[in-house]
Amino acid sequence: MDALDFQYLEKYPENNILSKFQCMEIKLEFFNEFSPQQIYENIKKINDYYGKENHKLDREFKFLDAEAIERFIDITVGKAIAAFYE
Repeated sequence: MDALDFQYLEKYPENNILSKFQCMEIKLEFFNEFSPQQIYENIKKINDYYGKENHKLDREFKFLDAEAIERFIDITVGKAIAAFYE
């Protein structure tokens, strides 16, 4: 189990929707509201933006692992129940 999305994506990069989106070839000639060129330009902008970004979210600050998250939930729920009955 992965507590955070970036941990999952590091293990299974093939499931990254951004990578799939960047490789898609779409014929967009069915929108009446927008010209196909407008849509293609926006897709390029999105690809350029995410192509430059560093999506590794493993920064210097640390997240709780799955076990610590469960422990936090147990303690918090216990305190909430105790406060309710006081």
